[in-house]
Amino acid sequence: MLQGPLGELLDLLLVLPRRFPVFTLLLLGLGLWRVLPALQNSGRGPSALFVRGAPEVITVFVEDPQRSVTAVKLWKDRPGSMLVLQGSSASQAINRQALQDRGVTTDGPGRVVVLTQGCDTFGQLTTLARFLSRQPKPGRLTVVTSPAHLERSVAIATIVLGSGGWRVEGVPANTEDNRPESHWRLWRDQVRAQIWRLTGWDGTTDGSACRTRERGL
Repeated sequence: MLQGPLGELLDLLLVLPRRFPVFTLLLLGLGLWRVLPALQNSGRGPSALFVRGAPEVITVFVEDPQRSVTAVKLWKDRPGSMLVLQGSSASQAINRQALQDRGVTTDGPGRVVVLTQGCDTFGQLTTLARFLSRQPKPGRLTVVTSPAHLERSVAIATIVLGSGGWRVEGVPANTEDNRPESHWRLWRDQVRAQIWRLTGWDGTTDGSACRTRERGL
């Protein structure tokens, strides 16, 4: 028999269902709610159904135009998909000029949407979640960004969109800015995303407080 703190914890877990059934059910419900986005994204959740005819969405953060080059190429390789360009109005203007200078056009086989709200990666993805909530059904979302930024972006998207049945994947774009991110940013934004799922609050009011912040932090 296990002794010490681990043994006491196991004994407690065995006693809880008998003595505190309601509390145990609450814990189980909270745990299921917490892991549901990941289950949906893995294809094992109850509404994670990616079927023929479901929306195909590619989103990119335009602060680095090289990300957009990769996203546009991917969009053109997936006829009928939607390309969502995310970033402030100033970043969008710089991105348009950069694409034009590279000879890259957004004339293609699907719809192009420009979203300018959101002062950081988290705010941009909650903006995207609100926009995509108007789609008739969930589908597949591909997030295009730099390799160092990809893990955090996909983690946020999995929580805010995976809980709604969207299948989330990430595609890295070769960029000059590949500075590694600290893990605390990943943990921080996962917590923010769970709070958003619970309350719908993303930490801003009308978005005016973050208009001067150009890069996704």
